[in-house]
Amino acid sequence: MTESFPALSLDEACDLLLAAERPIVLSHAHPDGDTVGAAAALCLLFSRLHKKAAWQCADPLPRRLAFLFADLEMATPEENAGGTVIAVDVASPMQMGSLSETYLPGGVRLMIDHHEVGTPFAPSLICPQAAAAGEVIYRLAERLLERGSLDEIDVPMASAIYAAISSDTGCFKYSNVTAQTHRIAAALLATGIHADKINHLLYDSRTPEQLAAEKIAMSRLSVHAGGRIGAVCLTLADRAGLSDDDFETAVDIPRSMAGVEIALVVRELPGGVSKVSLRSVDVNVSAVAQAFGGGGHVRAAGCTLSGTPEDALTAILPTLIEALGKA
Repeated sequence: MTESFPALSLDEACDLLLAAERPIVLSHAHPDGDTVGAAAALCLLFSRLHKKAAWQCADPLPRRLAFLFADLEMATPEENAGGTVIAVDVASPMQMGSLSETYLPGGVRLMIDHHEVGTPFAPSLICPQAAAAGEVIYRLAERLLERGSLDEIDVPMASAIYAAISSDTGCFKYSNVTAQTHRIAAALLATGIHADKINHLLYDSRTPEQLAAEKIAMSRLSVHAGGRIGAVCLTLADRAGLSDDDFETAVDIPRSMAGVEIALVVRELPGGVSKVSLRSVDVNVSAVAQAFGGGGHVRAAGCTLSGTPEDALTAILPTLIEALGKA
């Protein structure tokens, strides 16, 4: 039988943060700007509560996101061993990667998330209406401010929250952006953050390796369903000498093509499997991912299939074409 975990109110989650001892903040594997920004913001929040937090992830911190932790004094996971563990932007145990062996079952005290589809593995504060986990962190900080437990949402914390939200909304251009997203962004801007610099680091500052990865991804581009589906298939050989972080923007290549309604990147992984990352304009790609054992958001989801990238693309294309017909 699957274990059931309680859904917490905002105040109950705040109570847990206030009671936390030696906190360890977890991000999902293959970390993106939302999970890193939200985690950095939470670690900064803990520092304002006079608690030194540790951050942990199954994969290394991407170079382009290192600025989010640059001025934060951190504990190590070893120093905070046995402390309160909080997962941020982690929708299911699978997303924890190798850390699931350390912290599951029972080691995580709180899930903070915003995904519509997931598998709770701890007491949770999940806000599916939020565009990013960063929005949920803002709501927690705002409530602690209202309760008098936090003095202010200062510039470093606001910057990390803004980076998280900007990352998961494509700089506020995706369909998950709501009026509330803009209200929160306005409040963050009012603290004096440099949104222009944050967005430059997130979107306009690429390493030579990232540019090389984009060139490879462009050479692997194929179109299907009369140009309505754009796909990039990447083998292990394609990615030799480059990191997953270098290929993070690969999905933007098919997504930017005129007429493409579904964009996907299929990356070969060791062990004879391929990871599929899906993005869409109007199609529910979360339902497609779920059909193949994955999940995610309505417009951004993923799954893992057996075989080469070409095998995985062949397997998932009919379902994607069917989903286009329903949109």
